[in-house]
Amino acid sequence: MRKRFLSLLVGIVGSLLLVGPVLAATYSYYIPVTVTETSGTIRDNIPILVDLSNSNLVTLGYLDADGLKTEMKLGDDTGPYSIIDSKLGLTIETLAGYQEKEYRYYTNYDPPNTSFDIITGLGGYITVPYAAALALGSNFEISMADAWIDTSVGVDKNLVYKQDEFRIYTGAVDEEITAGIYDYGAVYPAVEAITGGNEANVETNHTINMPAGVVAGDLLIVFTSTQGGWPMTFPGGAAWTQLYSTTSTNTLGQAFWKISDGGEGASITATTAGAVRSAHTSYRISGYSSSDVPEAVGNVAGNSANPNPPLLTPTWGSRATLWLAGAHYFIGTYDVNAYPANYTDGRNDKTNNAGGAGVGSARRENTTAAEDPGAFTLSTTDTWVASTIGIAPAWDIVISVTATGIASGEHTVEVGLELR
Repeated sequence: MRKRFLSLLVGIVGSLLLVGPVLAATYSYYIPVTVTETSGTIRDNIPILVDLSNSNLVTLGYLDADGLKTEMKLGDDTGPYSIIDSKLGLTIETLAGYQEKEYRYYTNYDPPNTSFDIITGLGGYITVPYAAALALGSNFEISMADAWIDTSVGVDKNLVYKQDEFRIYTGAVDEEITAGIYDYGAVYPAVEAITGGNEANVETNHTINMPAGVVAGDLLIVFTSTQGGWPMTFPGGAAWTQLYSTTSTNTLGQAFWKISDGGEGASITATTAGAVRSAHTSYRISGYSSSDVPEAVGNVAGNSANPNPPLLTPTWGSRATLWLAGAHYFIGTYDVNAYPANYTDGRNDKTNNAGGAGVGSARRENTTAAEDPGAFTLSTTDTWVASTIGIAPAWDIVISVTATGIASGEHTVEVGLELR
């Protein structure tokens, strides 16, 4: 039998500061670099990349070959920066909305630097696309040398992270660094609450009821049906993501999702450009994947008594997936008499008047790479849109190791796995 051993070694790197006479700095030239915030948003720790031919500056004698005789300043304050042949990178600690800051990039600067800072991406991360060569395999070792690490509680930052497989992180507990191997477990996402409602009168503002007990971090999914093909617009701009929008003669079926910020309240207000009737069903879900967003197919329309949701093959493959089947239809007095086989907790929200709107939905837990629900049964033939939605499960830790009593500072971190 093979056993997995994950080890973590943290070493403190000492440094020696020599204090001597302070000499005045000198330089030959400087290049102004102006950065302006144009959206009105306060921004922190912003990486900036400037197109600049440092190689030409070397050729012209304005810069030494290794670029170390340079400096980046805002007034009298120096800041982190780095250079390559054709780029200048710097990090701005904070920038207020519409604020402008002018930096100076000095050449032939004395005293020279001995090294350059690493300028990370937005949010402090260097991100690279997946490549097979980056797969950790059965045995691996990761080393971070001479890195300054904040281990204070609440930071909870990834130092090294391979999506859904491995990470080294800090800050979940004060003065701890943890390495963990992850995998998707057999726990399905859970439907915590369902609710719904309708607008029986023609309206342009539509009250969308939220499920009970919504807290920040919950996954919210809403099915909507509107008459006449008028699409709904949900509040908050990009906060709500549309999964699909399909018309079938007199009815329009849509679905939306959002990760709750805890501020939705008992209901939200969606709008339509024209005054129409509507119906909706809302789900609150926990235990979902934070890296695999919900996926859906909702482009199937028909005119019969049997709305038939389409096949969905989500990108995450065979996992413990929660599936939702939906049926949107036109006449609000019609009922959903039966739900797809093996689907439970069926719900039917409708306007209860002719020319209104209705929506039916149900759920299933099934570990499979693709799902093709059976048909719904309506009480009478009607125009309809049918859909299938998949929600991937959260990933769970398989094995981890933690180093404790590690104060914030400069450390070398080595993590290795050996299968025996």
